[in-house]
Amino acid sequence: MNTKKVMAWFIIILMSLSVLGIIGSSLYGSNTNPNNSNVEFNGFTFYNRNYQWETQVQGITYSFQYLPAELQNITLGVPVNSWRNNQKMYLGYVPNDTIALQPSLQSLGRVLLANGIIPQEACMKEEGCPDIPLLDCSQKAGVVMRSGKENQYNQEGQCVVIEVADAAEAQKLTERLIYGWLGILPT
Repeated sequence: MNTKKVMAWFIIILMSLSVLGIIGSSLYGSNTNPNNSNVEFNGFTFYNRNYQWETQVQGITYSFQYLPAELQNITLGVPVNSWRNNQKMYLGYVPNDTIALQPSLQSLGRVLLANGIIPQEACMKEEGCPDIPLLDCSQKAGVVMRSGKENQYNQEGQCVVIEVADAAEAQKLTERLIYGWLGILPT
């Protein structure tokens, strides 16, 4: 009987330590990929942290899913450098679009905010729009993201329009736009 209690306690302690080991390694383990921890590109150093690529531009740290080398073949073809003078940028989307594009717009919004530009969420049409402004590209500057058959950038009035075929492509085109705006890739 006493041997059974000792074995039971031994198993309980062993399992508890195993759980603590798994939790500890996920919290305090290495968060870089030892094979690709640093990548140099166009004078910028990218660090792999928690499956994201981080770099600093003018003292601000930015995180990306894709390295600029992975996106440099995507042609931007629209002017984005003039945004630096704006106090506010509208980030427009089509309500009830077939692709969830808000995460990509939020990524762009974080970059704008870090550079002192207020991102303002906006709708492109009134139907289905929550209580946020409607974006009229003939009057206000913005970035519009919507689903499309092809992945492409267009200029419509004062807006850059990003059309994407799926959510993964939305992230790629958004990051390509950010790289252009930060001067990491040409515009």
